[in-house]
Amino acid sequence: MTEHKSIDYNPLGIETDNIIKKGDFAAVIARAGVGKTSFLVQVALSCMLKQKKVLHVSLHDSVKKVSLWYKEIFTNLVNQHVIDLPVGSLDSLLPCRFIMTFKVDGFSLPGFVERFSDITEQGIFVPDVLIVDGLPLNETTDKLLKEIKAFAVQNSLSAWFSGHIHRDEEPNADGTPAPFFHVADNFDIVIQLQPTGERICVNFVKGIANDSDNPMIHVDPSSMLIMEL
Repeated sequence: MTEHKSIDYNPLGIETDNIIKKGDFAAVIARAGVGKTSFLVQVALSCMLKQKKVLHVSLHDSVKKVSLWYKEIFTNLVNQHVIDLPVGSLDSLLPCRFIMTFKVDGFSLPGFVERFSDITEQGIFVPDVLIVDGLPLNETTDKLLKEIKAFAVQNSLSAWFSGHIHRDEEPNADGTPAPFFHVADNFDIVIQLQPTGERICVNFVKGIANDSDNPMIHVDPSSMLIMEL
């Protein structure tokens, strides 16, 4: 298998390493079906292309389905000429990714740490970035998030999470959507995906300024790729 060279692909239009640092938490929040998983996969691919190792933890999809997400998004990136690589070169990136799956109801820090230790202590895979897709981000998981945060700091991990928000519930006084506002203080970066007409807007809610220094971006519903406006 041929090793790939580091490639600067920054889906948010900003150097990823300047957005989230070791020990930081970022959340991508949206209503169901808007594209949280595909967004996280693009973040993961941007890290993998820079030779960062990504541990992808899915609480609702199988390993096969997560792998298909990566294949589909990578193929779209190549076909849309976002990255200059052949489709088959995804294979060269796979040593930079490890997928774990859990049942969401059975997910706990001790169970995760046990499996994390299994792969790291044997030198099988030592990640730089943690992706957690499918953990409810509400008052029921606040304590767990704080435990994961301490673990991430201890293990020099930056972490990205997906969060489901509700259209029919009132937001907090500062506009943070429900039920995410119960855990918002755990996160350094918060990005909201919001359908508007024929596009999905990417709004920086916390940690990144919505100003002229950062490009306006959206998600193309047909390819689910993050694009500049």
